[in-house]
Amino acid sequence: MIFSKVTDLIGNTPVIQLPLTQADSRLYIKVEKNNPGGSMKDRMARNMIVAALKSGRIQPGGTIVESSSGNTGIGLALASIEFGLKFIAVVDHHAAQDKISIMRALGSEIRYVKGDYGENEVAVIERQRMAAEIASEISGAVFMNQSDNAANAGGYADLVSEIVHQIGRVDAWVGCIGTGGSITGIAHGLKIHITSQEQEHQKGIRLV
Repeated sequence: MIFSKVTDLIGNTPVIQLPLTQADSRLYIKVEKNNPGGSMKDRMARNMIVAALKSGRIQPGGTIVESSSGNTGIGLALASIEFGLKFIAVVDHHAAQDKISIMRALGSEIRYVKGDYGENEVAVIERQRMAAEIASEISGAVFMNQSDNAANAGGYADLVSEIVHQIGRVDAWVGCIGTGGSITGIAHGLKIHITSQEQEHQKGIRLV
């Protein structure tokens, strides 16, 4: 297939089945690093921007501001290019330099939080406060606020559809949790799918 923009490559990531000794069990890995930004966060980052544009919360040519340790920032940077937006990433000392370099290469502006933080501290609260402050000072800017944005969880609907199409019924899901958006969106999608399957099963029983 030939695509017209890099964000068209988001999703439809492959699945790898891992060998197990239990014959009645199957274990799969969804290879989300194959998204163009290198993580599943590409899905929700683009979805948050699309939702903000549809609602009028942000206008074409506007500025997106977000607190990020890297992956969400890369996803927002990619989507900002697609929709002609500016992007400012607010990061702390824990942000990986390679991810910051990628965001900069994609045209993002990087702002560092101030303050003395230990190596074992992540300045999430200060990042969010600073991002909100920056957005309030720039005309046409929006603090995307991924931690409290319904479009975050909604961005994983396609991932659930892909999984169901690729492997069928899902009995258990294992994933890492950051802001909680991915696990919330995926759990909601899987609940709908499993409930639908159970209803179809019950219909079949009644017909018999």
